[in-house]
Amino acid sequence: MDEGCTCTVPEKPCYSGDPRDLEARDGQCRQGVQACRLEFYGPCEGEVLPTAEVCDGIDNDCNGRVDDLPGCDNAPPTAICPPDQQGPPLADYSFVGGYADPDGDRMVRATWRMVQQPGGSTSTPNPSNQLSTRIFADLLGEYTLELEVEDENGGIGRCTTNLTTITSDGLRIEMVWNVNARGDTSDVDMHLLRAPGAQWFEDGGRGDDCFFRNCRVCDSYDEAACRQQLAQFNNSGRTPPAQVEWTAPLDADDPRLDLDDVEGNGPENINIQAPRAGTYRLGVHYWEDDGFGASSVTVRIFCGGELAREFEPLVMQPGGDNGGPTTEFWEVADIVWSGAGCEVRERGPFECPRICTRGEVESLGECPAGMTRGRRCG
Repeated sequence: MDEGCTCTVPEKPCYSGDPRDLEARDGQCRQGVQACRLEFYGPCEGEVLPTAEVCDGIDNDCNGRVDDLPGCDNAPPTAICPPDQQGPPLADYSFVGGYADPDGDRMVRATWRMVQQPGGSTSTPNPSNQLSTRIFADLLGEYTLELEVEDENGGIGRCTTNLTTITSDGLRIEMVWNVNARGDTSDVDMHLLRAPGAQWFEDGGRGDDCFFRNCRVCDSYDEAACRQQLAQFNNSGRTPPAQVEWTAPLDADDPRLDLDDVEGNGPENINIQAPRAGTYRLGVHYWEDDGFGASSVTVRIFCGGELAREFEPLVMQPGGDNGGPTTEFWEVADIVWSGAGCEVRERGPFECPRICTRGEVESLGECPAGMTRGRRCG
């Protein structure tokens, strides 16, 4: 579907076989995903197509009949999944599986895999080859994990369990880029301005702009250490603290940047637990490509825990200036917050995004109207 069409989301499901294959109960067929790269979707990765039937307790040819061969007398094992879970993003979640076999056969393999996760999530089961595993849930949304067990006679059993991440933050903004791209170490930064007309890149404890210089919850640039620190907050039921004092005292109506990803893909997120009424301006700065080249960036805005706006993947070009004046800056949208929620007003339509340079937004206070990479849109 939609071959050759430009991306609308950072990644989407795909399957190159007959769609009816996926309807088979206990079938081995699985859809894969296509990631957006420079406006277009890449190949379908991770799909599982039909194969010749074997005696393993799985419908290998996805025809709706399991082990439809003579002599299939091994009773397959049962995979036992834990109950569904719910909790905040940026937290650790454990999944304790089990194994049972009606023939008493011993287990020779257990494998966890992600079946579904929010677009751009980098969450993976760790370890993936034991009955028990855990994940760091990095984005807001739905996760489905599958446990597959195998007995000594080749019988296979499967089960799934779900995790739903929810947020207590009134305003949450997530950014991912170059989803599933290999070798990406690019650094893309998110900025939130306290009001239109305030000063981009004004850092400090009371600066107009919330970004990596002044707004990070974690002071380290070791991403693994930062994830651990954030998980400690969220698993204990504590909201990470606000970082920039826009309104004294520093508390729930001030912003924080939970995770600053400097080594490619993302995600990054900026949050305000209880925003004050007003208008906030969202920006994205392509700090450094580190040799990767152009990056495909996707932004999602959540208000009251609900998705208010997801911007289609936008290609940003490297400036080759390590965050300097010639690097690209995308003024994404104004977020108008009221007691009833928010309204997202994009700064420019997708075909003419408000893109200029860091030097321009710092000197002029905003990207010139109708300007995108130095060209005027008609």
